[in-house]
Order: sequence, then C-alpha cells, then structure tokens
Amino acid sequence: LDPDGSVAFSWTWGEADRRESIRHIFPLADGALVVGEAGGRGFLHYVNQDGTIRWAKHVDDCAAEDLILSTAIVTDDDNLVIGGWFYATETHGLVFRMSRDGTENEPAWATRTNVEREILGPEIRSLHQLPTGELRVVGRYGEPTGDRVFAAMADSIGRFGWLRRYGGEEG
Repeated sequence: LDPDGSVAFSWTWGEADRRESIRHIFPLADGALVVGEAGGRGFLHYVNQDGTIRWAKHVDDCAAEDLILSTAIVTDDDNLVIGGWFYATETHGLVFRMSRDGTENEPAWATRTNVEREILGPEIRSLHQLPTGELRVVGRYGEPTGDRVFAAMADSIGRFGWLRRYGGEEG
C-alpha cells in the first residue's frame, strides 16, 4: 500500500480448487514471511519485496488434520519460529523453528501443547521472544462454555512451562 492507503501493487498465489487463508504477514528488511493454511495444511512463503517467492513450504506431517499457521517471528539468532494450532481429537497449540533461509526440510524442533484433555484448546495468535530467549505465546483458548484468551511461557526450544487462561463465560 502507498502511504495514503491506496493499492500500489498486489500479488495472487494459490489454486482455484483449494481453500487458502493468509493468517499473518511478518515484515522483513528484504521482504516478508507469509503464513496461513491451504486445504488442511499450513504454508510458509518467504517473499521478496517485489512479491516473488524466495521459498515456500507446506507443513502437513506434524498434525492429524486442519493445521493452521497463524504467526511467526525472527529470533535473536536469526531463525524463524512459527506458531499455530491443529485439530486432532482435541485442539493443540503448535510452535516450531525453521531456518530463515528455508533450507531445512524438517523443523529444528517442534512442540505442541494441550494443557487439558478438552475438545477445544489453545489457538496461538502471537509470539514474542524475551532477551532471555524464552518465548511468550498468546492467543484464544476455545472452551465449550465460552472462549477465553491465554498467555503462556515456552523456553527457547518451545517447551511450554505454564499457560494461564483469562476471561469467562462472556467470551
């Protein structure tokens, strides 16, 4: 977009027969990391400033079904940490690390959490890395009696230490 909000230029990716959604665009000095889902699996696109795709990956082996990637950050050691959630018999929050250059075919590490055995659970919406290397994870926590928000701590390799839910029956 131009500074006045008008469209300077745009790009379209995808296939007509797939449901595709962009969930987050993380701006980088040389482009952007685009995360989302397409047909039940997640995707990562590292795009240049002109919209050309530098590299793209689909993520579908780490979850039973309906993987949604919703956020990403660049860590202090210049890697990518991606967050999201997936549905199996219950909702699990998912955090994993990939190299920024996209050369890895598998995440360096991946962790998931479902604090309690419920059908619904943590849907990660945002990540932040502290100077200590720990991660703070926030999002929506789905519950049958009404959705809440949550904040959680994960260590520098994504292992969850605590998760607190806030809110109540009002949603």
